[in-house]
Amino acid sequence: MAQVQARYSIGIDLGTTNSAMAFAPLQGAAGTEVFAVPQWETLSSVAEASTLPSFLYLPDEAAAAQLQGRETGEGTWVVGRLARAKAGETPGRVAHSAKSWLCHHAADRSARFLPWGSDDIAGEAKISPIRASALVLNAMRAAWDGRFAASGSEFRFDAQDITVTVPASFDAVAQRLTLQAAKEAGFPASVRLLEEPQAAFYRWLELHDGGGDLWQRLPDTGAASHHVLVVDIGGGTSDFSLFEVRPNAGTPTPDIKRVAVSDHILLGGDNMDLAIGHLFEPKLRQDAEPLSAIQWEHLVARSRDLKERALSGEGPPDEVFPVSIPGRGSGLIGGTLSAQLDRAALEGVLIDGFFPECVADDRPVRKQTALKEWGLPFAADSAVTRHLAGFLSGRPPVDAILFKDRKSTRLNSSHR
Repeated sequence: MAQVQARYSIGIDLGTTNSAMAFAPLQGAAGTEVFAVPQWETLSSVAEASTLPSFLYLPDEAAAAQLQGRETGEGTWVVGRLARAKAGETPGRVAHSAKSWLCHHAADRSARFLPWGSDDIAGEAKISPIRASALVLNAMRAAWDGRFAASGSEFRFDAQDITVTVPASFDAVAQRLTLQAAKEAGFPASVRLLEEPQAAFYRWLELHDGGGDLWQRLPDTGAASHHVLVVDIGGGTSDFSLFEVRPNAGTPTPDIKRVAVSDHILLGGDNMDLAIGHLFEPKLRQDAEPLSAIQWEHLVARSRDLKERALSGEGPPDEVFPVSIPGRGSGLIGGTLSAQLDRAALEGVLIDGFFPECVADDRPVRKQTALKEWGLPFAADSAVTRHLAGFLSGRPPVDAILFKDRKSTRLNSSHR
């Protein structure tokens, strides 16, 4: 059978907290379009969104009966918004942070242990980090085919040119496991990996005249080349990459060469959620009793939602952010525990704790034993700025900084 010619280039960002998919036709002048992924929003409704939360929920029998016959992904695990919401209701049935586990060398990433520490699901029903990643990727594949496959075989997902992005600091083992997850998800053997900072740089160039705008934004230093720092602070990791860019004769697209990449720093949105949870914990304790494991999981899930609300806009320092979690026991007897923090306290832990001002010769604090939550060896120092200072030490001066997120890429001139 003759091979079907690919019609689209598909790029998938397999994230710790959220994943996303974009595509562009291989012929013609049309630009890149973000794919709206259909996903369960509640047990009775499906919605489309530009991101797919990388959370997986295993419904109990009653919930599964409501979803029966309307699954949007493979198997019994539900991926996306509903799963994320359930992390705050039934955290023992929700797996998350699979991407962080893929690079955890002390763990058997093919073993079934997610959701981590859960007693709500039998061991044989749990999933491995590889399987969890495969289910997220498969949800993307199923969403594409649900929209395009009926148009003909040349529109099917398997026939397209597919790229999955990974952190630049992923080592060969983590990259291989990502490809294994893609294979389990039914991706074609031709799928390839691309480092996330490069993908962000390419996207910026696409949005700015193929790079023609780059030279106007970079400072005139008289040097033959410039250095651009790409900063990517995600849900599970913080990555820094330094690129050298040089003009290419006859084309606005620059010659791009990666100069350096940071160590794999397990520091990101997950750590912020935990920090907020620790800020709330003393306010929620009853009779000085520590929170139970299940109460703590509820608190972290609520802290995640609260963090996003606080960072999505501005407000007065005394703006109040409440949180409630189940009390001990069940039903009305158990009740709920409630507390609140103001914006000033939240911004204090998020800004001062993770992005404190520092000088160029500051270095991250290194301890013999780093913080472990959910079984993951998070970075011992939560200051992203000190990690960045350490990365830049001994490197060429930075001429511009590209900040990457899932909505946009911003290039700012910089002098050091």
